[in-house]
Amino acid sequence: MEEDLFTKPNGDIVSRQETNRHHVFWPSYEYQNKLDRRMRNLGLFVIRMHIPVHEELHENVPPPFRIGHDLKHIIIQKNENMNKEMPQSTRLELMTYHLLRLSDYAPSQQIQEEAGALYYNFAQQLDFINKGKVQWHK
Repeated sequence: MEEDLFTKPNGDIVSRQETNRHHVFWPSYEYQNKLDRRMRNLGLFVIRMHIPVHEELHENVPPPFRIGHDLKHIIIQKNENMNKEMPQSTRLELMTYHLLRLSDYAPSQQIQEEAGALYYNFAQQLDFINKGKVQWHK
């Protein structure tokens, strides 16, 4: 049986055993209700990464700020309107920019503050994700 191979952004090829999945919203025990699990497991928030970079991310970036139901619904709705043909990391970047806009223009102060905190966390995570994300090797 042929081994699954993945390509890193720098062109290096790694095996499946050298990768795992990063959930942008962690730790998992913080996301247990139905709405939380739905948001946490959206495709753009689960990214296969090279394990050393994934570990580096968790060593250097704190878990995301817990957000309220209103912002969760906004995020889920925004995801539903995104083109699913785009790569995951592109959709995550678009969501990150959407959070930045919400931090200035959301209808409530609470959403603005939560979106700003989440934007900052996602921006930190993206530095590592863009370095360690992998794609199926063809």
